[in-house]
Amino acid sequence: MYRPKRSPIIANVRPSNRSSPMTALSLAVQEGLFLYSPISSDDGINDTQLLRSNTGEIVAVFKSATQVNDHDNGDSPRSSIDHSLTLHEQALREVAAHVIDRRNFFGVPLTGLVDIMYSGFHNGETVSENPTVRRKAGSLQQYIPSDGSAEDMSVSRFPTSAVHRLAILDIMLLNGDRHEGNVLVQKDPRGCKLIPIDHGYCLPRTLDKCWFCWLTWSQAKLPFGPEELQFIFSIDIEKDVRLLRRCGMTEDVLCNFRLACALLKRGAESGLSAFDIGAMLCRVKGANQESELEKVLAQSKHVISKMGGIQSDVISHMLVARGKSTVDRRRIHASSKSLLRDADDSQIAMSQYPLIKCGMNMRRSTSSPLVMRRI
Repeated sequence: MYRPKRSPIIANVRPSNRSSPMTALSLAVQEGLFLYSPISSDDGINDTQLLRSNTGEIVAVFKSATQVNDHDNGDSPRSSIDHSLTLHEQALREVAAHVIDRRNFFGVPLTGLVDIMYSGFHNGETVSENPTVRRKAGSLQQYIPSDGSAEDMSVSRFPTSAVHRLAILDIMLLNGDRHEGNVLVQKDPRGCKLIPIDHGYCLPRTLDKCWFCWLTWSQAKLPFGPEELQFIFSIDIEKDVRLLRRCGMTEDVLCNFRLACALLKRGAESGLSAFDIGAMLCRVKGANQESELEKVLAQSKHVISKMGGIQSDVISHMLVARGKSTVDRRRIHASSKSLLRDADDSQIAMSQYPLIKCGMNMRRSTSSPLVMRRI
């Protein structure tokens, strides 16, 4: 068994949440620090380290919320995505994502805030009682073994229910950093299990940061299943708001959370898919265009001032109405394409040849701008 040569070792891991699972994880990490050095991770943009238990097994991921000039692996901190969140606020959001997952419906790993005082840290706050010890605060998350991430596998292997649960979580949290690398995958004979991680950029103050990788997955366009619908309809928005407030979320963040949950519930009730709802929250990548949510918010100020009522209910009603009309247009368009494919070729051809002026008469052009073939 490898034991790093560092003596004397001083390690103390103090969780802010005294729940039994978090206390047990913190104790395992503390015992491991006496024997094994942290493993610096190249993933993420913050000071991220993998921590081991006294058996040498990786049991936790620690993301420091302490601002430092250099990471423990010697790298300089990389600038974060443009979300205007401090490292401490990102740590709070890591915890908030786990708090929202009360019934483990989404599979967010156990997460909590911790203070770690360790003589092996090369940076951090110096402890006045012992100058050789450095202190770091941040989020500690249970390490989940996986077979890779969603970017390593074909999305066609993912169960529809797993994709829908991932989508529900991201819509509720208005996640701004859901790319394939933030979805761990565990292979199973019955399918793949999806494990969402890295929630430091969820619960935003503004509504222009949302992006979900699953918008390009075909499963997101299928209707929600009965279990997912039952969960959506059972969401107690105000109860979740109280939980998030205890996690340090500000009122502007909670207002956006209420709006996202109201849209999710009303959209599911109206038969919209995860894709339909998620597409209303995201801007078009590469184009400086507001999302449907932002457009409706701008239009709804006058409506709300005249109608009164709860803002999230009014806005979600307007959004769902717009979303349903978009879905209906999409279905009509698909239906019309199907009818065209089944129509007589001569009728299709005649309709596609434009009329051109020939002297005093009109005749059809001999070349069509649209070449159509029977499929």
